[in-house]
Amino acid sequence: MLDSVKDKPEVCRQDALEISTGLIQLLGQIKDSDPQLLAIQNILANLAGSLKEGFTPFLPALMDSLHKDMVRDLDFKIVDAVEEELEEDDESNKQV
Repeated sequence: MLDSVKDKPEVCRQDALEISTGLIQLLGQIKDSDPQLLAIQNILANLAGSLKEGFTPFLPALMDSLHKDMVRDLDFKIVDAVEEELEEDDESNKQV
């Protein structure tokens, strides 16, 4: 939606400012592990593109949130889905 008015930011400027304000407040209330965090950051990035210089007051809170993500330890593993499926089939056959 914002992409359609990027060339005319005045069309949705006030709404974008209000939404940005609400989302920045929400950023301060949710945990860093909340899955909504990424969606909020993405929306704020789109609003920044629309508001341009008008987004400046919101940058410190957004940058703080992004910095926390940047320094977070990642804990993930890559699993071969086919191999995992075969192992599950073997386990279910053993239980019969």
